Amino acid sequence: MDAIKLDHYGHYLGPKDKNSLRLGFQNVNGFPATNYSEKNQATYDFLQTNEFDVFGAAKLNCHWKNMPQDHRLPIRTYKWFSAAHTSTTYNHTETPASNWQIGGVRIWSIDQMVHRISGQGSDQAGLSRWTWVRYRGKNQTAIRFVSGYRASKSSKGVTTAYAQQRSTLLTRNDSRCPRKAFLEDLYNEISKWQQEGDSLIIALDANEYMVQSPVSKTFEKCQLKEAIIKKYQGNTPATHNKGSKTIDYLEQLEIEAGGYLEGIPSDHQAVWVDIAYSSVLGHPLPPIMHPKARRLQCNDLRTTKALIDKWETFCKEHRLLEKAIMLENQATFPLNWEMQNTYKKLDKLRLDRIRAVEKLSKTKNGEYSLVSPITDNF
Repeated sequence: MDAIKLDHYGHYLGPKDKNSLRLGFQNVNGFPATNYSEKNQATYDFLQTNEFDVFGAAKLNCHWKNMPQDHRLPIRTYKWFSAAHTSTTYNHTETPASNWQIGGVRIWSIDQMVHRISGQGSDQAGLSRWTWVRYRGKNQTAIRFVSGYRASKSSKGVTTAYAQQRSTLLTRNDSRCPRKAFLEDLYNEISKWQQEGDSLIIALDANEYMVQSPVSKTFEKCQLKEAIIKKYQGNTPATHNKGSKTIDYLEQLEIEAGGYLEGIPSDHQAVWVDIAYSSVLGHPLPPIMHPKARRLQCNDLRTTKALIDKWETFCKEHRLLEKAIMLENQATFPLNWEMQNTYKKLDKLRLDRIRAVEKLSKTKNGEYSLVSPITDNF
């Protein structure tokens, strides 16, 4: 029987229990090529609002090496969370002319889970088929989260993920079908990880139904069960908007809750699960405590006025504005050594005064003053 199509399936995705670990995965069908795209904000909103601890994404369609520096992932996301770590891979065996390349996978580790990380890695063949992050638990236990993308067989040209992998395998005298090679190579990796004693969570777009199929048989050999199918014992929904079957999965331990829902804008649904911290990591981490930054208090008008008056006096005494304008008018590109040295001295004088602001204090006679000495040798 075909899977049913629903906007929501399974449990309602509500607030996360403090003793639960929330995991998710989605084929995002392309991550934005620039940091101006609305999809960046939609991605952040989905991850933040739903309190994910770990989230895997597949089919990013980005060749990150060709991405301009100011549009790369760290620049886009460094303000998203209090603490975050990403493990990202793309096809390193080919270098396209642009930053667009079908395939690629990623894992976000968010807030508390960042402090659990003990290792990371990816598909050793360099084909961007999966990436993984290992988290340490209590009493030397470990859990390994894997995010994967198994390419569908396609005749849409040489740029598809299937064609890329087929080409690379042939250059290595490997005639296997890329889909078969994915399962065989991942099985070998899973066997090794299990021998190391790790608990495994495999999240992937398998591009294949999980019942009585090569992918289901591979995971059965590894003694892994699909979490949602096992939890609800029924028809799971189509996870692609043009499909009729479930092709996105989370293979793992017992779950408390889970389901499918509309996630990041894409042609695939997102899958999510909640697991008890104690079942995989031994115990929950305490909440992250953020120390308050030491800042100048400006709500006292006497302090503020004293600060402004002394700053204006300082600028006039050292003719900072005049010197800055003079330097600007004389500037050439590139700056010669003498002008660079002049700028550095001027900037140092300004920064010294700004740092002194942080040490504003009240003197014995009740007046406010800047207590840090200021160099006057410019």
